[in-house]
Amino acid sequence: MGEGRAWYGDELLPGAEALARIGEEPTRLGCKEGLSLTNGTHSVTAIAVLATYDADVAAATADVAASLSVQALKGTVRAYDARLQERKRHPEQAAVAERLRRLTESSAISAEFIDHRLQDGYCLRVPQIHGGAQRALAQAREVIDDELHSLGDNPVIHPEGEDGVALMGANFDSTYVGIQTDSMVNAMTVLDKASERRTDRMVNSNFSELPAFLAPQPGLNSGYMIVQYTAAALTMELRNMAVPASADTVPTSANQEDPVSNAYLAALKAYRAANKFGYVIAIELMCAVQALDLLAPRTPSPAAEALRARIRETVPTIKEDRVFHADMEHITELVRSGEALRVVEDVVGPLGR
Repeated sequence: MGEGRAWYGDELLPGAEALARIGEEPTRLGCKEGLSLTNGTHSVTAIAVLATYDADVAAATADVAASLSVQALKGTVRAYDARLQERKRHPEQAAVAERLRRLTESSAISAEFIDHRLQDGYCLRVPQIHGGAQRALAQAREVIDDELHSLGDNPVIHPEGEDGVALMGANFDSTYVGIQTDSMVNAMTVLDKASERRTDRMVNSNFSELPAFLAPQPGLNSGYMIVQYTAAALTMELRNMAVPASADTVPTSANQEDPVSNAYLAALKAYRAANKFGYVIAIELMCAVQALDLLAPRTPSPAAEALRARIRETVPTIKEDRVFHADMEHITELVRSGEALRVVEDVVGPLGR
């Protein structure tokens, strides 16, 4: 448009001059195009779409991580019995339980320890927690998809109508997206706090019945003690981010825009939360595969073993302390890219989400 500034070689020039240097004319905007470019609704929706994708992948991987942890912690798979789930009218709960049954199927560890305890801590009784959070994420995905297929602008012009009317309203308002992205952060925080508690149980020898902090030679070796600190710190960050942005407002435009949706902040918060949540799931997987190694020669389910083997391609079993940052990044990339899901789905078939 010839506005602003741009680099031409080593020179920082006014936009129109930079265009002239390359033989181009400034673009002349047509009717309504300028306001459409400066309206923030499209950026809110775009960020929300990215957040939704990342949250969905991490939430689905949370089911996988839980299936490894319940085996590592000698948890009872009776909590996933279909007869228990059907007594609650929430299909997401039943779906999570069905996934966990498939992910733990043929586990020698689960078979041996099915009656090890009458019942486990809440974080191992997964379907109710994960199901509730995944329902919220599914609703957010539906609403954001509706927004993608909507016209979020003002005014709405009908140049070919009977009178060429320009209808003034508030389709630019992003309240729908703001509320749902706030809900996404809440849902991810719920999943996160369960994941972090499973991690804590694995590094705590009082619960895990394994060496302290999953170090084969504890004492001078701290094992995954500080790794759990990282998960705890990220969990605290997510809890703070779960404060809703869409409930807040600062009026603008001489009070014409009196309640504002604050959806940009809500969507950006959801995007950032999904990134942090992915790390927490990766940390749970990191601890779970180490715990499964320590339970050898007992064998986990085929799905768990496939993912353990994939992680061990880049993250070796710990024998003594080392810098764990690279390990964490490797596993987080498996989570974010969806590869962790694909590995287990190659064994048990599509998990659905």
